[in-house]
Amino acid sequence: SQAEIASSELISRYETDENLANNDFLGKVITVNGIVNSAKKDEKGRTVVELDAESIGLVSCTLCAEESNANELSVGSAVKIKGECVGYTIDVVLV
Repeated sequence: SQAEIASSELISRYETDENLANNDFLGKVITVNGIVNSAKKDEKGRTVVELDAESIGLVSCTLCAEESNANELSVGSAVKIKGECVGYTIDVVLV
């Protein structure tokens, strides 16, 4: 089932119970909606978007090359990003 979740809720779920959140999200494709905190290019030229999550952590999303070239994302804009949840450090990471 395709989950859609707010970035703040996603971080909150991980901060509350990482194992349970991994069970729900890890390796699954989810759509995260949130406000762009930053957007920058990584060493491979892909755009890495960080979504504000109203906590210490952020939701970090690495866009594929086509999307990186197609979109200029401005800080403060509301977005929905669909990706695979690949883990949690202090940030939740989607690719």
